[in-house]
Amino acid sequence: MAEALAIALFDAGVIGFGTTISIAASATYINAALIIAANTAYSAQQKRKARSRAQAAYTASLKDREVMIRSAVAPRRVIYGRDKVSGPIVYAQSTGSRGEFLHLVVVLAAHECDAIETIYFNDVALPEPDGSGNITSGEFAAGITHSASANAVGTSVTLAHTPSRIVYTSRREQAEGSYTIDVPVTPTSVVGNVVNFAYSDHYDVNYEWVESAPRVRIRKHLGGAGQVADADLVAASGGKWTSAHVGVGLCYLYVRLEFDTEVFGQIGLPNISAVVRGKKLHDPRSGLTVWSENAALAVADWLRDSVHGLGAASGEVPDAEVVTAANICDEAVNITVSTTQARYVFNGSFTTETSPRDVLADLLSGMAGTCVWTQGRWLVRAGAARTPAITITADKLAGSGVSIAPRATRSELFNAVRVTYRDPSQGWAEVQAPLVTNATYEAADGGVRIVRSISMPGAMDALRAQRLGKIELERERHELAVVGRALAVANELEHVSRIDRMLTAREQTFGLCLQHHRLLERERLAPQVAGEDVAELAAPQQGRCPFG
Repeated sequence: MAEALAIALFDAGVIGFGTTISIAASATYINAALIIAANTAYSAQQKRKARSRAQAAYTASLKDREVMIRSAVAPRRVIYGRDKVSGPIVYAQSTGSRGEFLHLVVVLAAHECDAIETIYFNDVALPEPDGSGNITSGEFAAGITHSASANAVGTSVTLAHTPSRIVYTSRREQAEGSYTIDVPVTPTSVVGNVVNFAYSDHYDVNYEWVESAPRVRIRKHLGGAGQVADADLVAASGGKWTSAHVGVGLCYLYVRLEFDTEVFGQIGLPNISAVVRGKKLHDPRSGLTVWSENAALAVADWLRDSVHGLGAASGEVPDAEVVTAANICDEAVNITVSTTQARYVFNGSFTTETSPRDVLADLLSGMAGTCVWTQGRWLVRAGAARTPAITITADKLAGSGVSIAPRATRSELFNAVRVTYRDPSQGWAEVQAPLVTNATYEAADGGVRIVRSISMPGAMDALRAQRLGKIELERERHELAVVGRALAVANELEHVSRIDRMLTAREQTFGLCLQHHRLLERERLAPQVAGEDVAELAAPQQGRCPFG
């Protein structure tokens, strides 16, 4: 059996001379089979289909998430971290003697959010509304220009309004008799509504100022407990929007537009979107429920979400597992000599028409992680090295031998990664990070650069996208699955039966080494020998999940 394992690994090109494989020994044994894998292994066809489906869904979501629509059956949106989104218009009404006011209610998320930050009309960021919700400046605010004048003796003249333009300034000079003349003079500066001059005299200032005439009013509603109906809309709607229209659990904008040909004449109804800080997440480390972009906390929230998520009970998502993963996500990664960023975050959103399994996969991609269901609980793992739980030696192997899953086929092979992500600094556009390459892998592939394009829905900067892309490249290049029957000691059975445990394989005879690997699945079989229990780890996959 030892020779079979060693030769199979050597022939697969995974191990070489001068390296070693590790796994502990003990006493009472049962027959078991093990799968040792460096990466989640589906068949090549399944991988291609999964990537194609994920890419299509991601591309569609990018087109839809910032588009305002009117629909009675639109799917609901869930936001983790921060994202720029729009949503369905759930209420629209015109009021006024000429129908000049249009009232809109746009739902951004189907849960309480932490904050609504910048609001956009089309691709134009609006200034922050004033205390009444009015937009008083920028291209979506109208203004009425007035002319005015002021005079004073001294070195400055204080105006009643902040000027939009200084038309004319002069000083009074005594002429013959009782007459005075105005002599043009240039002020030294204009600061706010104060016009300054070089020396003291009697000055006159003619100027123009703009009276703000807001055409847009916006009210933000975050969807928290105790939220009440928007009082302005209740008053304006004539009984159509009542105090019963509270919107608890809905994060939305109430927008009132006043028609003005100079503001809306050329564009019509603008597309309304906003940058939103999404769900508040429970952090078992502090006991608080606050906004966070920590990817592990987002995964745990989705697992426990009984409305849109998987609805796991609290005990089915152990806090100890979440704490370990969350700490890994918060680790500081050096970007420059003086700059760091958190190792793993997730910033993005999805709609409830997306399958729970695909949502979980997207969230996990933000931390290069895994999540498996085993022994009645979810195990959440962030992408980081872990200490092996047990060691398997040759004397624990049984049966007729082991089989080695082949490496990726030529059609699946790649040695460079191009990652697509959304960049807030470029208007939240979908962009590509610089190519991630590896000269060693490229040389091994005959000097041909083979590029795979992937999407990282939770990444919002190039460095993070590249880091996740590099992890994807390394995992794929080290893909391997070993299937075989093995003996496991009784006091180690708990470790073997838990999916996603780290294992080490050791073979002393040939001095051959295999790196640490992850236990992917375990399955019981009929005993081969009377009096023995038998277990097997079947084809590698992401563990067994309640949703299939």
